[in-house]
Amino acid sequence: MSKKLRDILLSFDCCLFLLLTAVFVTILVCPVIHHWDIERYGLCELSGLSKEMIQADFHRLTSYLWIWHREPLRLAYFPMSEQGAIHFADVKALLDSLQLIWLVSGIGSLIFGYRHIRRHEYEFIKYTAWLAIFGPIGLALVASINFNAAFTLFHQIFFSNDYWIFDARVDPVILILPEGFFMHCFLAIILVVVLLAAAMLWLYRYYGRKELNAV
Repeated sequence: MSKKLRDILLSFDCCLFLLLTAVFVTILVCPVIHHWDIERYGLCELSGLSKEMIQADFHRLTSYLWIWHREPLRLAYFPMSEQGAIHFADVKALLDSLQLIWLVSGIGSLIFGYRHIRRHEYEFIKYTAWLAIFGPIGLALVASINFNAAFTLFHQIFFSNDYWIFDARVDPVILILPEGFFMHCFLAIILVVVLLAAAMLWLYRYYGRKELNAV
């Protein structure tokens, strides 16, 4: 296998790891985003619940999404239809798979990235940064034109049913999950990716300067 092909393959692996890292960092901080959106979208008035009640069930929902959480989803203040429960289970199954991919890609990035650096092969770092920047930014530009259409397309690609189309009469939890909240989470993912890509570019320049100083 040529050096350039090794660099490209490693770059894709590292880029996947960065993208998934951004997704999971956003899930960690999304309670903060949601806290702001409670006031922004008047979720207390829409749901008829207090902010504390909304935050408590939102915490139960986000905790359910992590791979180590194996209990069925139970919300304290919102009833849930069978279809609603199936959709959340589908979301969890998708995120469980992504967490495993994140772990495998992270281990691969660490092992092979270390080998490349030991051989003073740093090009993969630059490729990773540019992939991480241009891919998500391209998606962001597309989504910014019509986020609703992008949101719908995402669900059509990743889910085999239409259970994600919630009816607030039987699944009132959708009242505290406005589309704007998901847009803010998407923007947070893009921001984290850009920051990670900038860190990779800094790392590439750092090793480049280190090589020059060693000459």
